[in-house]
Amino acid sequence: MKDGKKIELNPIKLFIAFIVLVAVVLLVVSIAPLFHENPFGEQIAIDNFSKYYSDVPDSTKDSVLAALFVIVNSNTAEGSEVQGASAKIRDGSAENNYDKNKDIHSGKFIVDIESMQQSYAGYFEWSKDENNVNLSGYRTLFTCLNEDELIYGDFGCKDMFSDMITTKFPVIKKLPIRVEYYSDNYSIYTYYYIGYELKDDGDLIIKITDYTGGNYENALEKMKAEGVDLEKYTIEYNDESTSLFWGHAG
Repeated sequence: MKDGKKIELNPIKLFIAFIVLVAVVLLVVSIAPLFHENPFGEQIAIDNFSKYYSDVPDSTKDSVLAALFVIVNSNTAEGSEVQGASAKIRDGSAENNYDKNKDIHSGKFIVDIESMQQSYAGYFEWSKDENNVNLSGYRTLFTCLNEDELIYGDFGCKDMFSDMITTKFPVIKKLPIRVEYYSDNYSIYTYYYIGYELKDDGDLIIKITDYTGGNYENALEKMKAEGVDLEKYTIEYNDESTSLFWGHAG
């Protein structure tokens, strides 16, 4: 009250002022990430990261995005534009775990970068206690995928473990082997694929996938011709000819 007069507040003006205030707050929140500088260096944004990992600390997220940039950059030809690319976590691939005994949160997912035609397996872990002794040496990690997980095709992916793995399992340098041809005046079709799988226990299995059947011995001979010492590896044979309704090779 001033000079004996009562000050009346206009509800319409108050409502407008409230709307303006909310709009300003939302604008600040929405543009804040644009001015955020990743302390770990250059990064590749994962557009839907918060959809799957909304509770992850900013520092952990920063390290994930920076680590993604590093592996993409290392697998991209010089002169190609990496900065500015964006990625997405593949639907159905995200895992979110918490080990109560160790107080460790961890995430595991597959990320696709369409503009670069590349995909990777991502892993990270974190704890509210930054000095938690249970945290591993690799709190953030991206690795190459198995060929059957690639959606853009093979791009010659290399990661920090590639050299160590090929040293332990030199057969990797000779795989995959794809054999596909027609014979007997195009009346017989032969198709089999020889790849490998790295198991969680660190072992390697050579996998023969036979799409036309009857090619197990042929695949073994093919590997011998390539200089593969078959006695050093476990071999898994899968006959897919029945499921694909193809005839057997002659």
